[in-house]
Parts: sequence; C-alpha cells; structure tokens
Amino acid sequence: MGKNRIIVILLVLSACTLAIGAPGVYAQTDQEIQEHVIVGCRFLMREELDKAIAEFDAAISLIKAEKTDYCLAYYNRARAWERKQEFNKALSDYTEAIRFDPRYLLAYYGRAYVLRKKGLLDAAILEYNRIMGIDKNQPHAYNNRGICYYEKGELTLAMSDYNKAIELDYKLLNAHYNRGILEVHNREYYEAAFDFQKELSIYPNSLKPKYYERAVSAYYNKKYDDSWKAVKRLFALKVDVNPNFLHDLSKASGRITPPDDEEPRKEDDLIIRSSEKK
Repeated sequence: MGKNRIIVILLVLSACTLAIGAPGVYAQTDQEIQEHVIVGCRFLMREELDKAIAEFDAAISLIKAEKTDYCLAYYNRARAWERKQEFNKALSDYTEAIRFDPRYLLAYYGRAYVLRKKGLLDAAILEYNRIMGIDKNQPHAYNNRGICYYEKGELTLAMSDYNKAIELDYKLLNAHYNRGILEVHNREYYEAAFDFQKELSIYPNSLKPKYYERAVSAYYNKKYDDSWKAVKRLFALKVDVNPNFLHDLSKASGRITPPDDEEPRKEDDLIIRSSEKK
C-alpha cells in the first residue's frame, strides 16, 4: 500500500471520528434523549408506568457517554420502578443517576426512600448523611432521617432531627406532624397539640393532625369523652394511635374503648358508626 493511500485512509478515518464527535451529532442525540425522557415523564404522571419505562429505556439506550444531564433518564426510570414496588431495580437506577451526577440530591432522596422501604434503616440514614454532606441546609433530609431514627427506636436522635428540620424551615409541616407524634409518645401532650395545630393552621382539613390535636387537647383539658371520640376518628383513618397516649387516656377516663355514638353521623367525609371497632 502506497504512502499516499495510507495518508488518504487516515484522513478519512479522522474525518469520520470528527463527524461522530461533532457538536451537531451530540446535539441530535441529546435532543432524542430529552424527548424520550419528557414523554416518559408524561406517562409517569398518568401512572402509565410500563409505557414510561419503555421511554426511559429508549433514552438510556442512546447514551454513549457520561454526561451529567443524562442522569434524568435513570432517575425517572427509578421513580417508575419505585411506583411498581420494584425496589431493587429502583435502587440500581438511582445509583446510576448518582454516578452520572454525584451531586444530584433527588437521586439520593430516592435511594434513601427505597432503602427505608426495604427495611434498611442504617443504609437510608447514610444516604441522608450524604445529602447533608452536599448541602447541610436540607430540612427534608433531617426530617426523613428523623423518621428512620424513630423507626429504629432512637427517639432522642429523631427529636433532634425534627427540631433541626423545623429550625431550617418552620413551615415544613410534615416535620411538625412527626414531632407531634414523638411528643405524644413522650407524653408531652401540650407540645404535641401545638405541632399538630401548626399544620392545621395551613391545612385545616388535614384529618390525621386534626383528630390527633383534638384527642390530645381534650385529654389535656380533662375532656375525656371528647378525647375518645377523636381517637375513634383516628381508628377509622387507620392511624396507629400511640399506646402511651391510649394508656393514659384509659387510666384517666376509666374506660378502655371509645363511647358509642347514639346515631351514625358523617363528618369530614367519614361515616362513623357505633358498630365500628378499632
């Protein structure tokens, strides 16, 4: 093969390489990936999970290089797997999203949630620690880590995290509710009523804090029948009322079950009948 021919071949190969890596080609690939992700998210919003996953699969199949923006394809496919209760697949995709973008906090939140659903509380706590390592001012991370500590029975750490979450965002209602539940456990009924009332000040028809607030406030004011009636509403909502509170209410009221209603009645779209059992 002549020297001139070798040079021509090398030039052709170089031209092909440049064409493959040309900005226009990458732009076209990026656009295709983005379009699949957008369509997938639309399916995800409509809970058409298999169609969503197919779109995210198509997006991921086009990925030829590691670019930060591509994490969205893995992240959203993880969300779809999560909703299908396919937690191992969700965990894998959240991990891939983080590999593409190590600072993508939503993927850490997703991975932590899945680990908690799998009962791996210590691993979930580590994920929240990683979030705080990236951004120490994440109130949701403190609140969610507090839930993990609460489920582990490490109540002092849980209270510390709820307090920190509220310090960072006083309007984080879920943190007030979670702190209220823990305060009920600790028999701090006045403080619990305050935290439940905080959520109700913004969402007055939120049923769980509404009836918990009624129950603990009525107990604190020695209106035991009213407290029992609120507890009955919590039972109807399938809320696990704290056993410490039930013990204190039973002891103070001299009864172990709620009083029966004389007539069935409808309240807050819940029909409560005297025959209902906890």
